[in-house]
Amino acid sequence: MTTLPTTAVVLLSLAGPFVAVVAVIVSWLRERSRQKHERDLQRAELEDRRLSRLREDRLKAYSTLARLTKVVEAEEEYPHKAIAEAHSEIELLTDNRPLQEAAWKVFQASADAWQVGRTAFDKGIKHPYPWSYRVGAVGSIDRASWAQTKPS
Repeated sequence: MTTLPTTAVVLLSLAGPFVAVVAVIVSWLRERSRQKHERDLQRAELEDRRLSRLREDRLKAYSTLARLTKVVEAEEEYPHKAIAEAHSEIELLTDNRPLQEAAWKVFQASADAWQVGRTAFDKGIKHPYPWSYRVGAVGSIDRASWAQTKPS
């Protein structure tokens, strides 16, 4: 009968606990990796929700400005406060410089259009534009064709 050396016996007796320790470490690393992945997914989901909410807020601000400046009644007071608030909201919600400039141009065009219509209204011209008594702010204000349509 052969006897195993003492070191072999010690190694064989430690093999079970060693495998258990390795299994615990691997399990702990896998769980840590899973938790990190879940946190990353949660962060991505929160960011997506934030961006979606920001996109909705921007669209609401754009539609508010468009609604307020679509038609400006020359017979009524210019809704400066409401249009300025809508413009300010766009400035707060976007960092995109061209969008901010476009919103400013719409803001200015609506004020200019109202002023042209109001001037004509104050002069007693009932319908300052032949196609409508409303002054559309979105689009270019063609002052040359306006001058041609004014009654003498």
